[in-house]
This record gives sequence, structure tokens and C-alpha cells, in this order.
Amino acid sequence: MEVIDEIKYMEEIYEVSIRNGSIEINHAKNTINGRRILDKNLIIITSNTPEPLDYRQYSLWAKEISKRIKLLEKSRWFHGNYYRGSVVIGSDNGVEPLIEIVKYTYEQLLEKGLKAEVIGILKKIRRKHKIFINNGEAIEDRYLYELYIYPYTIFYGRILSSSKLIADNNVKGLYGKVDKALDDIYRDIFLKSKSKRLNPIYTGKWHVILSGEASPIIYHEIIHLLQGDEPLKLPRGYRFEAELTIIEDPFHKGPLQRLFDDEVYPAWRRVLVEKGVVVDYLHTRTTVQESSKPGNARGLFTRSKPLHHQLIVKPSDWSIEEMMIESRKSIIVESIAEAHMHNRYIRIIPETCLISKKDRVEPVFIGEILIPIDKLNQIFIGISKNVFNRYTFEKGFEVYEEAPATLIYGRVLV
Repeated sequence: MEVIDEIKYMEEIYEVSIRNGSIEINHAKNTINGRRILDKNLIIITSNTPEPLDYRQYSLWAKEISKRIKLLEKSRWFHGNYYRGSVVIGSDNGVEPLIEIVKYTYEQLLEKGLKAEVIGILKKIRRKHKIFINNGEAIEDRYLYELYIYPYTIFYGRILSSSKLIADNNVKGLYGKVDKALDDIYRDIFLKSKSKRLNPIYTGKWHVILSGEASPIIYHEIIHLLQGDEPLKLPRGYRFEAELTIIEDPFHKGPLQRLFDDEVYPAWRRVLVEKGVVVDYLHTRTTVQESSKPGNARGLFTRSKPLHHQLIVKPSDWSIEEMMIESRKSIIVESIAEAHMHNRYIRIIPETCLISKKDRVEPVFIGEILIPIDKLNQIFIGISKNVFNRYTFEKGFEVYEEAPATLIYGRVLV
């Protein structure tokens, strides 16, 4: 058995919450020690004891299991290029500024007559890798501030609600985003108060403009077809009709910058789709193929999965107004409740929508938008110069995405 690295992961989390009738301040600290070992299988063992003396016993148990399992193929591990050094991402502004921004946000919502739940989180994370392969060491200290905003009101017997999640590596950056987030929330609730159900006769093919926080959603789903461990992927050379450029960029100025991934491979800027052509996939050390490199591993104490940290889509030169004029009749989606792949479709459940037709724009409720995966290369019509972003989670991991408003074809279900 070959020991790859030993990992010491230390996490300290502060949570400040203000809800209707309660104020909560919580604090937790946790340390996990782990070791990755390459046998026939990749063996990963962990313990939260201060000195994990049971590694040898855990390794023997895992190796015994490995002997008894019939393998379709032996686990591969790309050994090259381990990051060495230390990095600090973000700054520790303490808990008191977090309390202040939670209080500020809650008070702003109250002034607008909205009931709300506001949660602020400070994550202080240190991970230290002792790399046996090259007798090296990699250390990352990361500070991440998150603000969860959940307002609601009762309007003529209906609950009108919204939500917003913003993040930054320091409190100053969070303050720079919170007023914009609150403006989006007020607009969202106002539009819902005016929304009417779209007439069922309008079910069918539509021009759809994905704008605001909905802008990255189509690219988020496409990225699942560009992951190196997925059995079904868009083939290299697959060509979109639009000149899309999709990049996984660890150096972009977002909250999830990094210098190495969870397998300690040095960070690098990976172009996945270049001018409409699929040129690469997200990879880890266990999925990488010839002509590519690892660098997108997410997961320290499980077999890492190739996922993006920061997904960046290049803008073009359209304006949203030009998209509305070009399409003549369109559904504009500004926020979504859910999106996923099912039965060869990307299914988008909109939260806030407008209908644009005959020089009028009105808020509407619609049920679902279906985008056929088999026709992804044909659905893109235009890409805007306006860029929007969102911070969210994928399989429990934080992800950050930036994308322009996008005009596509989709099937609208009322």
C-alpha cells in the first residue's frame, strides 16, 4: 500500500441568526484527521480523535475488503504536480461585524414591512496536507462569510416569499453586496404580488430569456455533462450553434478562489467550451485522461468528484432589450426554485417570471420549462453583455457562477 497524503482539517463556524421572536448565536469547532492510501482501490480513512492511532487497523480492514471485491478496473491515480506551500484566502474580521450585518439586513426588511429570517455564517477553515509522494506540505487557510436572507409577507391571503444567498471572503465585501440583494428581494416580492397564472393555451415552445440569478442555471446543468466521472458526457468536439466560452477559473475574483484542489493539484484555468466547441472536461487525479490534467477535485474524505469551484461564462454583445425585440414574444426568468436533469431534459422550475409581448412586460406564474438535452446545441440564440452571478451549493460543496443573460428556446408548461 502506498500512502499518498495525511490531511488535518480544522473548521470553526460561527452562526448568527435573527428570526421572528428569536436571536441565536452558535459556535462549533471540529478537527478531522485523514489519510489517503492507494491499493487496488483508493482507501480513505478518517478520525476526529486528536492523535489517530488506529490508522493501521483501519487500513488493514480496508485492505481486507479490497481483496474480496472483484474489480472491473484497478483504481488509477495521477501522481504528478503536487502543490507545495501555504496560502491565506480572505480575512478574519471577527464575529461582531457579522452580527452587525445580520442586524442591519433584518432591520432593513422590517422597515419594508417584511417578516424575515436572516442567518450569517463565518467559516474559518484550515487544511494541512502532508504529501508523502514528494515529501511536501500544502496548507490553506480560508475565511468565508455567508448571508442567508429569507423574507416573506402575507398578501391577500397568499404568502409572498423570496430568498437570497450572498458570500464573500470578508465582511466588507458582504456589505458591498447586501443592498443589491435587498433591492432584488423587494423587486421579487413586488413582481409576485402582481403575477397571474399564464393561460394554459400558451403551453408550448417559447423564447426564454434567463436573466438575473437564473442566468447561470443552464450552464450549471451543462457542466454536469462535462464532468470526467460521468458516463454520459457531451463528446469532445461537440459544437453549439452559439459561440459559448465556458471556463472553470480558480483565479477569477470570486469568493471561491483557490491555489490547489482537494487532491492538492495546483489550480489552473480550464477552458471547457471554447467558441462553441467542447474542448475539455473537469477532472480529478482518478478520472483524468491523456491530453488533459486534473485540478477540479472536490471532497477530502471521500473519493473526490470533479466539480467546479468558479464557473465563468464569457459575455457577448447583446442587450436584454435586444433579446426582447428579437424574440417578439418571450418568457423572462429572473429567479428559479429548482433545476435538474430528468428523462433527457433539463427541467427548470421558475420562481419569478415575466412575459414580454407586444411592447408589454407583465409578471406571470408558470409551472416548468423543459430543455431537451439531445438538442442543446440548437437552443442558444443570443448571449448578453450583462453579467449576473450566484453563490449556491452542489452536492454539499459551495460553488460560484457568473454568466450573461441568455436567450434560448424552451418548452413552457403552465
